[in-house]
Amino acid sequence: MLSVYATDVQKDKLRSIKGVAGPVQDIARNTLVCGCQDQGAYIQFGRDLQIYNLYEALLYAESYESSGCYAEGSVKKTFDAVITCIAKKKL
Repeated sequence: MLSVYATDVQKDKLRSIKGVAGPVQDIARNTLVCGCQDQGAYIQFGRDLQIYNLYEALLYAESYESSGCYAEGSVKKTFDAVITCIAKKKL
């Protein structure tokens, strides 16, 4: 679970990212869509990004993953890609 393997620093950084535009959000959407099995869940992820923040949006996506809307491991893969992007760009 995201709440378990994300450190507090990572959680805070993800919470600071809000909105649908930006390099980190692009990485998140592009990675998550690869495991998408339900277009509605993917659309909801975009809305969650806009309303909440990246951390909350990933938590919601994780619950959709357990319902079969995303392939198993999609959220973890997205989290890893986002954290890598943040580290490389020093965001």
